[in-house]
Amino acid sequence: MKSSTIIIAHKDKLRQASIATTMSILDCEVIKTLSTGVRTLRYIVREKPDIAILQSCLGDVSAFEIVKEIASKNIKTKCILIFDEPSYENLLMARSLNIHGCFCENGTAMQMLSSLHAVLGGEKGICEKILDTESDKNNLNNIEMLSDKEIQIMTLFGFYKNKRKVAQKLEFSNKKIERIQKGIASKLNIESSESCLANWAEQNRDLIKTLAL
Repeated sequence: MKSSTIIIAHKDKLRQASIATTMSILDCEVIKTLSTGVRTLRYIVREKPDIAILQSCLGDVSAFEIVKEIASKNIKTKCILIFDEPSYENLLMARSLNIHGCFCENGTAMQMLSSLHAVLGGEKGICEKILDTESDKNNLNNIEMLSDKEIQIMTLFGFYKNKRKVAQKLEFSNKKIERIQKGIASKLNIESSESCLANWAEQNRDLIKTLAL
């Protein structure tokens, strides 16, 4: 049986080597290690490895942008992300892009192997530490219900901080923005004031950016 081909993208070369050693336990062939997002994306597009293990923050191009781009090209490489820490935001980002697996930077070798083993078996390999974050952030639970336009408006609120500037940017009336504000606030179970939406957008900037991809 042919070994699965794997690439590892991580800014830390020592971490690359550590992950590669762990992956070899499952008789997988690590064919390339990389440290930048641009080179990683080019390699995946060219070589189409079976699995790509990606540090979520590669600096120049994020792992989320890589996942989105290869999906748009109908490349079947399965992506496993390495997050700095377990959080519900990370879980939502993984689910929104249909990522095959993820584990934490400080996770054990067994957690890495468990994630990879699940992905090799055609299942989702999301580590328990990340799944355990699912319970307590009620105002994030409905974020995936937001429309593309609502996500765009939340992105702009995080940047401009007030509805007048958001309205000008979109060429909407203030009243239309107010109506959309109320709809967003209702879905997220937060106040509909400018300051509340702006603060929420600022605190969840990475999540909103990922959903907007």
